[in-house]
Amino acid sequence: MVRRTNVFHVFALIAALFISGQIYKSETVQAEETARLAAVLVYADWCGSCKVLDPKVKEAQAAELGDGISFITLDYTARDADAFFAAADNAGVGEAVRAELGDTVKTGVLLLVDVDDKRVVGKVLKTMSVEEIVAALTSAADAA
Repeated sequence: MVRRTNVFHVFALIAALFISGQIYKSETVQAEETARLAAVLVYADWCGSCKVLDPKVKEAQAAELGDGISFITLDYTARDADAFFAAADNAGVGEAVRAELGDTVKTGVLLLVDVDDKRVVGKVLKTMSVEEIVAALTSAADAA
């Protein structure tokens, strides 16, 4: 009986952490109204490529890129495709993300989404340098 109670408490704790956002945290925000480009990071805590790409994206984001770019993180850590695509919809990039990824969520990529056309116009991968990322963001924002 003691074991079942302990297991129940562990599951209850995990559920409470999940609901409170301590386990599955999403930094998803709505693309800014003035943004012409959404830089959408498809991220998961367990993804090795994400761990390489994320700091580069943050460094590029800190560069003076000007107005018109909104940064969005879609968290796939929980491997819940429904929640992932719901978050993409809430951020206003669901149509473009679905068109690009299809039924398979591939993490470790920064999708450059034209907010008006609702389509992916470029990708940033972990192999790119911060300077290349800044150039890709600037170029895509100018074209959007």
